[in-house]
Amino acid sequence: MASTVPLSIGARESGNNLPPDYDFQFLGAMNDVAIYDQALSSTQVRNHYFASGAAPVITKLQPVNPSVNENGSLSFTVSATGTPPVSYQWFDNNGNPIASATNATLNLAGVQTVQSGTYSVTVTDPYGSSSTNTFLTVNSGTPVLSADIQPTTITCYAGTSNTLSVTVAGTEPLSYQWLLNESIIPGATNASYSFAALAGTNGYSVTVSNSLGGLESGTATVAAIAPVFFNAGDYSSSLKISFGGFNQTGALTNFPVLVRLSTNVPGFSYSQFASSSGADLAFGSGTNTQVLPYEIEQWNPAGESLVWVQVPLISSTNDFITAYWGNPAQTQLAASNTNGAVWKGPFSTTPEFDLVWHLNQSTFPFTDSTLQFPSTNGGPGAAATGIIGAGLAFDGTGTFLNAGSLNLSNSFTISSWINISTSVGNIQTIWASKPGAGTANGFAMNVNNFNTTDGALRFITGNGSSTKAVTSASGSVSFGQWHLVTATVDTTANTAHIYVDGTEVTSGSSGILSSFSKTNNVLLGTASDASWFFNGTMDEARIENGTRSPNWIWASWATVATNANFANYSGVTSSGTVPAMLDFSVNGQNIQLKWTQGTLQSADQAQGPYSDVLGAVSPYAVPLNQPRQFYRLRIP
Repeated sequence: MASTVPLSIGARESGNNLPPDYDFQFLGAMNDVAIYDQALSSTQVRNHYFASGAAPVITKLQPVNPSVNENGSLSFTVSATGTPPVSYQWFDNNGNPIASATNATLNLAGVQTVQSGTYSVTVTDPYGSSSTNTFLTVNSGTPVLSADIQPTTITCYAGTSNTLSVTVAGTEPLSYQWLLNESIIPGATNASYSFAALAGTNGYSVTVSNSLGGLESGTATVAAIAPVFFNAGDYSSSLKISFGGFNQTGALTNFPVLVRLSTNVPGFSYSQFASSSGADLAFGSGTNTQVLPYEIEQWNPAGESLVWVQVPLISSTNDFITAYWGNPAQTQLAASNTNGAVWKGPFSTTPEFDLVWHLNQSTFPFTDSTLQFPSTNGGPGAAATGIIGAGLAFDGTGTFLNAGSLNLSNSFTISSWINISTSVGNIQTIWASKPGAGTANGFAMNVNNFNTTDGALRFITGNGSSTKAVTSASGSVSFGQWHLVTATVDTTANTAHIYVDGTEVTSGSSGILSSFSKTNNVLLGTASDASWFFNGTMDEARIENGTRSPNWIWASWATVATNANFANYSGVTSSGTVPAMLDFSVNGQNIQLKWTQGTLQSADQAQGPYSDVLGAVSPYAVPLNQPRQFYRLRIP
């Protein structure tokens, strides 16, 4: 408010005398007096103070007079105000400056009793300096764990190299002895212990002692699974598949790679297989014949077969896997085709993938390859050509799949291959757990802004009272073409990032609402109120646990879209023939004989003589109640 009262500095006007009287005169010096036409913020007041050229003021030094055991560690931290630039110098217990100790924090490690004493710090700015000190006491004593055994749990394959360690304070010398299931491990007498994991579950600990006493650490549990190997010599054909197209930085662990098998691969022929269903297929990592899990999505001896293989590590263009086939003894499909092993880490307690729909069916139930969330209801779709074998056509009016409540984790990744119809005119829902309009609780990933065909990819969250969207620029998703759309969601950091064809397209803010429901039913192809249906074709719809890295997302696109470049097929190495093998199994009241080539012969005695079994073709049933017979194969 305006005032006409005279203003005085250094004294107060008293009464209404003319001329005025003054009292309470200031005694001292003033400089740079200023009056502003607004209220200054606390930051502005502080900046004015420093601009005047103030010497530093130390406000805190922590800890105050600490005590630590010999060989322990601690940190001192000083807080100060001053006019920039502000510098620091710490001094030891003899008053000598400590080399390189020129930050606000001083770290001391492995301290000894001779380091007891007064430590100080001086803070300096262009207008002066200020110092303070504290007293450090270093005690002799029994061992004390500064950090207990690490890591506390390990799950791995038997034979894998691992290292355990502890950090201990106490009077030197310290003696270490590592224990396996409370029994001494000869020669394991250091602060860390490296070893090859033993099969089974075992407990490791360490005792530490000095002249004053001792202690035992906690126990680390190491659970080691015996790896399963196969004999490469049992297979007549093999194919090296390298990853020359992986040009990203950072490694991929347990990554599902798409393998395409057809006559497009040099030297490949389905006649090389001993099984017409591909049951004799096996994969190993590099030259290692440890079994890799795989899932056959499509087996088509008349054309192309599609196989997902979990690759343990892809870190360079030199990494590769090897496919093997042509083993007559392998008559059953690998268990990984039906147990979901491809979609979880070999040691995971929970699957890394929450849901994997290949969308190669057109009727309910739609199989989830993780065995967790098959879709048993929704709106019927139609079979269509996908980007990987068969896909599912969505009609834009009623086709959708319901995954149910996934109870999503705080971070997750959602994706799908999509091919949007060129005739659409509005929002195209891909994944959703919320209604299509307003601030309703849940999330949605869709293409196009309202009443447009702008091709913007969007990830939207609502909490019932507000909404927030992460969007791409217009034209990020074209229509009538296949695209992989992906969103990574982190509700702890309150962020989401969106990708098209392995490239991030987030435009502007990546902020989301962290409070949206993660337990709603999750739908593919529609909002939860049956609005904004998807019109086009989808393939490979997935929801994954955790936020995948940009490298992972790019590789997920590349292994499909540019498979021949991402995965280089060297050409089949083959002996040219499938080894002859005679196998049998019990089937009801019969023994069923199977063989790969040659003519079946029988005899009453093991040494013969043998004669051809007329008209016998594989498989051949032999009644259990017939007289004893011996069988062999005659190879032309």
